[in-house]
Amino acid sequence: MAPSNGLAVTFDTYDNSTSDVAPTISIKFNGTTIAAVLMAESNPNADPAYVLPVPTDPASGSPMTLFTGDKFVSVQIELRNDGRMDVSYKNVKVLANVATGYTPRSGQFGFAARTGGSYAAHWIDDLSIVVNRDTAAGVPDFASSVATNLNSWIANTTFRWPDTAGRPRVVNAISVVGQRIAAPGGELGASADYLAGHINVSAGLLFNPQAYLDPFVGGFTLANAGAIIPVNDVRAPIRSKCGGSGPTPPVRA
Repeated sequence: MAPSNGLAVTFDTYDNSTSDVAPTISIKFNGTTIAAVLMAESNPNADPAYVLPVPTDPASGSPMTLFTGDKFVSVQIELRNDGRMDVSYKNVKVLANVATGYTPRSGQFGFAARTGGSYAAHWIDDLSIVVNRDTAAGVPDFASSVATNLNSWIANTTFRWPDTAGRPRVVNAISVVGQRIAAPGGELGASADYLAGHINVSAGLLFNPQAYLDPFVGGFTLANAGAIIPVNDVRAPIRSKCGGSGPTPPVRA
């Protein structure tokens, strides 16, 4: 079953007729099959020459089947910006670099199934849909660090921050040295009280005493009006240790 206007990956277990390309995993665009790979279920009717032969199941060493019994198996579908698609089934790339003719556009994701006189059960578990993945990101900056053991990496190129309030932000703005930079929209302090910056003077004195207001000396209300990191006065060894202080939990950096 495939839409008449759109791109679909189909898993067809039953060979209905000579015009039916099955049992196969196939890619269809606007209802037309453009690539397919045979599976080892019953296949009484001959298939077109472009249909790839049955691959080997690495788990059993036998010809690959669509039916999985009571076990879940891995399926991965990747569509790139140039319209080319890869389909992997049971950890085997059964369709690779297929030119689908698809061009990037807004749309919807959907799942559908149908049968005739017979029946089949289809189950989906642990579904993940990633849109506009940054394939140019390359090796993560945290490669070989403890961060690679987190469950937030997407295909080893993109890091998904589980808590948007704690993720880093990049702000491009013109500011005057010593002037406090406003918190970006969505961050703590964008529209309410924010933490005051606190400098550990025992670790370094690289700051302007006219811009920095110690919250523990002048109070948090007054300190919030000063610069959060007022580093613009070289009068000591080049090091400073800053932190967040205030009535709310410290900001993660």
